[in-house]
Amino acid sequence: MNLHQLRVLAALISRGSYTAAAEHLHLTQPAVSQQIKALEASCGVRLVERANNRIVPTYAGEVLHKYAVSMLHLEEEAMHALAELRAGGRGRFVVGANTTGGMYVIPPLLAAYREANPDTEVVLRIAGTEDICAQIAARSLDVGFVGGHVSDRRFNVEPIVPDKLVLIVSPGHRLAQASYVTLEELSSEPFILARYGSTTRRLIESRFRDHGISIRVGMELAATEDIKKAVEAGLGVAVVSQWSVVRELSTGYLKQIEIAGLDLTRHFEMISRKNRYYSPATESFMQYVREYGPSLTFASVLQRPARV
Repeated sequence: MNLHQLRVLAALISRGSYTAAAEHLHLTQPAVSQQIKALEASCGVRLVERANNRIVPTYAGEVLHKYAVSMLHLEEEAMHALAELRAGGRGRFVVGANTTGGMYVIPPLLAAYREANPDTEVVLRIAGTEDICAQIAARSLDVGFVGGHVSDRRFNVEPIVPDKLVLIVSPGHRLAQASYVTLEELSSEPFILARYGSTTRRLIESRFRDHGISIRVGMELAATEDIKKAVEAGLGVAVVSQWSVVRELSTGYLKQIEIAGLDLTRHFEMISRKNRYYSPATESFMQYVREYGPSLTFASVLQRPARV
């Protein structure tokens, strides 16, 4: 068994045919078939079979494929590390963040880090918390940032900066001039919520249920920006990260109201995979976040130019 054979197996399983795998690997179809047969002989078990005109893994093939993907990611990490050394310290790393973190919290940190490290290439990918965790586990992301607690034992989890979820209304809303509102008063209000299954929505609904209040769903929207615009238009109220509405609150486009007796504070957390090699650039960035993340302020968000 060798890495080349594992690479062939991974390509064959992901693409489902010898022809497609051969094209991807720039090999001939007989060469792919030969490598799979040699791997099966080495393992002593059948690894793939044909079903519905597609090549699929056997159970043994699924088991080996999982380890093959992990080993190939390790090979990629090693090559990146060596390339970084050859480049004299010029590094590259891939950061993942959930929507709120990726749009409002992490960019100021990345901008400040890049200013001090202009030769470092940084890739930022925005996805949901579950996707971020899956990509960290699969080693396709170096480090991730999410809102809310992650308890997966595969990860190092470090709280970076507090994140308070706040109630927002339009300036023309009947509650706009109130300094606080009770949960009972909110029970009749239509809420603009994130898509079902989002970590922010789960937290909000859970905390309301703990107080015996059911949220009246007025609308579901996929993005925080869409939620803010719907609230601004008077279509309902919403609970969002305070980081996401700094600009709108400062300009008066939205109003923030305290919810009496309800604490919706959480943390943005930095997650990384345990027991993996991190390049010097990645280690440097994570240490930078540890040192300067807690001092991040709302002013740093306001300093970013408004999006068109």
